[in-house]
Amino acid sequence: MQLTRQADYAVRAVLDLSVHQTAHIKDIATRHQIPGAYLQKVLWVLSKTGVIQTMRGPRGGVRLTRPPQEITLLEVVEAAQGALVFTRCLLWGGECPRPGVCPTHAVWQGVQEALTRAMARTDFQMLAKGFEQQVKAGLVPEAVWNVEPAEASDLATAPTRPRPKPAGSGRRPT
Repeated sequence: MQLTRQADYAVRAVLDLSVHQTAHIKDIATRHQIPGAYLQKVLWVLSKTGVIQTMRGPRGGVRLTRPPQEITLLEVVEAAQGALVFTRCLLWGGECPRPGVCPTHAVWQGVQEALTRAMARTDFQMLAKGFEQQVKAGLVPEAVWNVEPAEASDLATAPTRPRPKPAGSGRRPT
């Protein structure tokens, strides 16, 4: 099983919205270095599956349809790339031709079930808390956290979390 690029970008976008609540697409794209056109396609899929809501107009942007603790990693990945299944046979390539007699089939099935359970137990509030801890520890590049929204006054009135100020912020010496 391999996470597709679309699933990776979907996870990043939902994590961003878990932290920032409401955002413009171009701000998410900038913060996570995702091509804007590709991100629009990913967000369209997330919108169709009910994970996010898009808002048009001068106050437009995107936001989660539910609190982050109600959205699981499994839900987002499966919305973006479909059900998680180990369909490629590691011994013969392609679909498993011998599920009843393959000595490794039961092992891979167990791995798939364990991965699915772990992703179903992981919600975006948990991931956002981990992300914020990384920010506080200086492990996340400032560009991912400190990009100002395109026009803050145009965002929906959803409350936002305060952003930490980077060390040494202020005026540059002239």
